[in-house]
Amino acid sequence: MNRPGNQRPRVMVLADRRPVDLAHGRDLRIYHLLAELARDLDCFVVDLSAEGTAEHDLTVPGTGPNLSLPPRPSARANLIRHLRLSDTGFPRRAFPDYFRHVRGELERLVAVRRPDVILNYSRFAAELVPTLGVPCVLDWSDSASLALDRAGAAAGGTDLPKRAGLSRRLKRFRAAGRERYLVGHYPAVTTISGQERNHLLKVTGAPPDRITVVPNGVGTGALDGFRDGPRGRSIVFWGNLDFPPNWTAVRHFHERVFKPYLSGRGLSFEIIGRGGEQQLAEVFASEGVTRHGFVDDLYDLLGRQGVMINPMIQGGGMKNKVLEAFASGIPVVSTPLGLDGIEARDAEHCIIASTPEELAAGVLRLVDHPELARRMGTAARSLVAARYTWRRSAGTLKDLIDRLVTPIDAVPGPGDGAEPGSSASGLSRGGAV
Repeated sequence: MNRPGNQRPRVMVLADRRPVDLAHGRDLRIYHLLAELARDLDCFVVDLSAEGTAEHDLTVPGTGPNLSLPPRPSARANLIRHLRLSDTGFPRRAFPDYFRHVRGELERLVAVRRPDVILNYSRFAAELVPTLGVPCVLDWSDSASLALDRAGAAAGGTDLPKRAGLSRRLKRFRAAGRERYLVGHYPAVTTISGQERNHLLKVTGAPPDRITVVPNGVGTGALDGFRDGPRGRSIVFWGNLDFPPNWTAVRHFHERVFKPYLSGRGLSFEIIGRGGEQQLAEVFASEGVTRHGFVDDLYDLLGRQGVMINPMIQGGGMKNKVLEAFASGIPVVSTPLGLDGIEARDAEHCIIASTPEELAAGVLRLVDHPELARRMGTAARSLVAARYTWRRSAGTLKDLIDRLVTPIDAVPGPGDGAEPGSSASGLSRGGAV
């Protein structure tokens, strides 16, 4: 795939903020996919988060020159935003002046930098991108309507006040409306897992080939840093503890599993990650719990842990922490939700448990049987190496970009007078040659 003059295709990556906080799941996804894409494509980032409009260098290897647009104004959002049945057009309704400014800036950038493809990770500018006349890909890695469905399911039979129940249903209705609009207006959409893809297909009615799964992964450093050796009698969880699904999982595990079933058995509960001071204060102060906070070398610490627990009961997307645990060879006990998007088999790659009793039994089974834990960790590590690396996922995304940049009707067929394997017309941009 080459532009005229043997130039590499140019990809404009649009994001709501600079993808440099690798403790944030979305930043982690953008950073690693973009770092791999930049090996083969000319990529530059436009983000909507930094002060001013001066060009800057992101820390994503191989990208640039990059640009920041002014951040969203701090003024109160327009109250008219509440008068809607769909989240489609919400940014335009909430911040009309800023929305018009972003539209003008993006139109100018397209005219000046002439990207061949726009890869959009921005939720704010999502409706704008298909109007710019450039082939575009929407990454909708976490469906908002699916997350709301799961939050409702996690609440189970809990009686909600009538107003709260109506609010949840309205939010879900609005989110699904926006997803239908976006999937219908982008020629290609990527998402993080088969579950997310199936849900989007059901909600939007889109043709199956419109949505492609591009899973998260691990880097080669995670696999290369594996150290085989004895593990302690410890249970470990890590993640951004200000993220509601994470602190909810930690609190659920501590209250429903660790205290009633595992305390007093010589096990420690190790919690890694920043945040959670308010939501998890009682957990951090409890006997048998060690809080590590943010650590610079996660894999060095994981090499000494016994079992990784992933007791997720809400949220969506693919859990990077599970892939990281698999890469490190640490055995995993997880709820089914915690394994969304990861094709791991129970009792082969990990232990899948739904109830507090099952979670506790899974932990004890692994810490009490080191050889079983070692075999399971080895199998999981092989699974990640074969199927869940950033390089493999970026390859899927690059193939999708290739198809957009080189339309089928731009490739000469038999009898068109072109040599086999050559292109008589070059690459098209926005439908023009």
